[in-house]
Amino acid sequence: MNRDDGGMVYEIEMAEGENIVEVETAGEGEVRETGTDSDGDDLANAREASVSAADAIETALDGRSDRVLDEAELDRHDGRLVWAIDLDDAQGMDAGEVHVDAGTGEVMTS
Repeated sequence: MNRDDGGMVYEIEMAEGENIVEVETAGEGEVRETGTDSDGDDLANAREASVSAADAIETALDGRSDRVLDEAELDRHDGRLVWAIDLDDAQGMDAGEVHVDAGTGEVMTS
């Protein structure tokens, strides 16, 4: 997911069958498909994750009421599958990244 700096537009990639389906949605709730991809690594990562994006985002924002979601993506960090959650402050400026283990749901510390 990625928050567009021009407003509340989210780009979402999700596993469906043997493909990654790309959609976007705006604040009014309209969802439209923008493409498909058959990237094997992305699909394997999506299937391996037992923690949902929504749960990882909630964990990343817990205790950070002054932060908002900018982007969330599955990634490898030190060999582990994690949700890399980028946060912004209230003014839309970069406020750091939180890694949430995609298997356990725990925040990873450096």
